[in-house]
Amino acid sequence: MPGIRGLQGLSGDVAFTSMAQHANAMAAKLASGITSAGHALAADTETNQVFPILPDPVIAALQKDLAFYVWGRAGDGHSVIRLVTSWATDESQVDLFLSRLAIAGSGA
Repeated sequence: MPGIRGLQGLSGDVAFTSMAQHANAMAAKLASGITSAGHALAADTETNQVFPILPDPVIAALQKDLAFYVWGRAGDGHSVIRLVTSWATDESQVDLFLSRLAIAGSGA
């Protein structure tokens, strides 16, 4: 992959690895918080992408303030959304999503 090699050449292998590890850590925190809130995941979180299965009313409430992609229907009033983290994802952004999820899930 020329793009990755170019980034490694400019930033160094350590910086590239550190950025990827940060993105993956933020995704792991999201996944952990989502499952701790009682929601399932459509797939294991192995990279910087998280695919939670959420009730459609919770998704609608979250979409009022947050942008994300609805991946597809999961049946029975639930859908899968796609969340993606990056090197630039701040932990406060993850915390914000999880707090909004708790509020939306409580029906508040």
